[in-house]
Amino acid sequence: MKQYPPQKDIDRLAKYDTYERLFMGDHRTAFRSKLEQYDPQFSGQDPTVRYVVLPYPRIMSTISADLLFEEQPKVLLENKTNQEFVDKLWYENNLWTTLYEEALVSSYKGDSVMRILAVDGQIRVDTVKPDVYFPVYNESNVKTPVKEHVLAYRQTIDEREYLVVETYRVGEIETKVYEFKQNTIGGEYNPKDILGIEPIVKTNLGEGYSLIHHIKNWGMSGKFWGISDYEDLVDLFFAINNRLSRNEHILDKHGDPILAVPQGVLDSSGEVSRQKLGMIELPSHPMNGETSKPEYIVWDSKLESSFAQIDVLEEQLFKAAQVSPTLFGLTKYGVAESGRALKYKLLRTLSLKHRKQMYWDNGIKSLIESAIEFARNNRLQADDKRPAQTEVPTIIWQ
Repeated sequence: MKQYPPQKDIDRLAKYDTYERLFMGDHRTAFRSKLEQYDPQFSGQDPTVRYVVLPYPRIMSTISADLLFEEQPKVLLENKTNQEFVDKLWYENNLWTTLYEEALVSSYKGDSVMRILAVDGQIRVDTVKPDVYFPVYNESNVKTPVKEHVLAYRQTIDEREYLVVETYRVGEIETKVYEFKQNTIGGEYNPKDILGIEPIVKTNLGEGYSLIHHIKNWGMSGKFWGISDYEDLVDLFFAINNRLSRNEHILDKHGDPILAVPQGVLDSSGEVSRQKLGMIELPSHPMNGETSKPEYIVWDSKLESSFAQIDVLEEQLFKAAQVSPTLFGLTKYGVAESGRALKYKLLRTLSLKHRKQMYWDNGIKSLIESAIEFARNNRLQADDKRPAQTEVPTIIWQ
């Protein structure tokens, strides 16, 4: 690795960062460049101006994960010994919760990466941030097996920063450690001296098995990386936030009525601050000389068209996201609907669930099959259970 991160992955990592900020509710940072260009008043330069955020990204990702893993899928194997091993593997690694959390990540980043490893004779399954995953694959045919699964990440040891590069190949893991200063890769160190691990570790896995498993949120033919649920929705998120923030700013600005008093009530010598009192003077009637009584001037906001625009934007958001407003409790009529009617309303959302389920079904099968093979070849256990033979599981979705 000559550059970190590689040039070809910079755009992907920038999207990951933006989408994660949207999920976490940090919309102002995610949209900073747009705000500075189109609405500087909301960019954070003036702390008195509020930027209103609707957490639609997080809600949509949560709905996606709920639909997939709200109920625990069943992993079934024909061999009884294998079933006992996988049950222990599932329990010891808390895989139901892990898969749910990865479904959240996959929803907003478009990709999930899971890893199998050995710890003190026990087999473990953990997760890897897709931000540190740099696979070597055939770009002309992404369906072919990945040549090398590369994990590259920065690690600080004794106040010195290093770049650790783990390369997973067929049958082995190679680890390299480089000095990393000012975003520049420097000299190479022996990983035994820095991390206490051997440069080459044998995995005893053959072709068709892997310790690294990349699972897409959903994808397209010819595209290696998955597609985020936010891919086509960013402009709609921005527009809804912006419209609400403008309305909030207008209402705040005109929220306090101004007191109008007859001419002569206020001291015009400057000893009284008119701005702080929130008053203005009205002249007497030009015909009869009558003075006006004190009264408040209230501003008529007329924001109906603005709120109507927000409704339109939300409707387009639901359509583009293929998420039914019914899941948000947003129904226009307060009447009980039949199960058939609800099913038709949720049809696109259920199709979205089944589409994602295809990718997760294949990913979990491949993960479990490789875990069984890795445990068999290296005499690893899940608690006190070992597998008997390599087997592809059947996943029963609830």
